[in-house]
Amino acid sequence: MKRQQFDDILLKAVKESKSKLIIIGSQAFFAATQSDNIPGIVEMSDEVDIFPENISDIESIECSIGEKSEYFDRYGIYAHALEDIERHMLTEEWRDRLVTYKVKDGSHGSEYEVLCLSLRDVCINKLCFGRPKDYDFVSNVVSNGHISMEEIESLAGSVQSKYRNILRQNIEKAKEFILHHRAFGKAL
Repeated sequence: MKRQQFDDILLKAVKESKSKLIIIGSQAFFAATQSDNIPGIVEMSDEVDIFPENISDIESIECSIGEKSEYFDRYGIYAHALEDIERHMLTEEWRDRLVTYKVKDGSHGSEYEVLCLSLRDVCINKLCFGRPKDYDFVSNVVSNGHISMEEIESLAGSVQSKYRNILRQNIEKAKEFILHHRAFGKAL
């Protein structure tokens, strides 16, 4: 998804919601940087993970812009409304690092705000899950200079204790992945 598509789907989500929205997945990258150097892994995604602070907004978001909606059929992107943000293995004080992202409604001149996880918190979240696509994401944002492994590692101790060991293992795997690709001159 391109930045304009991200803005469009967020505008639709804001209009469907009665509460603050928090973006937690890879698409939070758009809020973390205004760079034109967008890693391909970010643009390949067709999904925005949205947590509405009012749980009653989930159904309206899923119906209007979810995976089974006409919006997805028409534009090829969708929002996934999450019920429980805490199960996404977030760090302590993640709310203190939320990034405000402004979405403009060109037809009315209105401006809306959504909150997005910081890039460090997104990377920690991805490395807690440790799926191949998560390593790809972290490797791409590190290799493209948007964040360093040191910045990511600085939050490792603030993850729930039950996830710390797997996170440390996955951080090491991500470092190896980055080194391997650099050694063989492969583009990420």
